[in-house]
Amino acid sequence: MQQQTNSNSKTFILLGILLVLGGVYYLYTSGNKTVSDAGLAPGSDTGSIDTSFATADVSDGSDLVTPDVLSILNKIRELRIDPAIFQDASYQSLVDFSIAIPPENVGRPNPFAPISGSVVSSPAGAAASRSLRTGR
Repeated sequence: MQQQTNSNSKTFILLGILLVLGGVYYLYTSGNKTVSDAGLAPGSDTGSIDTSFATADVSDGSDLVTPDVLSILNKIRELRIDPAIFQDASYQSLVDFSIAIPPENVGRPNPFAPISGSVVSSPAGAAASRSLRTGR
């Protein structure tokens, strides 16, 4: 009786492992779906991912302009701001807390180029290059 129960538990464990491995294999091989932040489908409340652009040829860029993008651009163009809002007392009471950034001196065109007139050498580098040339 003990051996039959032991055999049944081994069978269930093996079956579980096979199911898990099968699921992992299915998820790994089920399509070429890439996920990125830009792939969220616009207007979706369920968080579905639009991966149609992920394989788009970006040589001419025409595939990247979708009807969704065009409709959003049209909505932005239709926005009108009432200029009276800038005359409102609450807008006038706003305070600018920005900090003026003083101009800085511009550095060298190539900061990694050696400084003219200076000699830079390292003993380890010189020995290594000498051994490469002479073979010793």
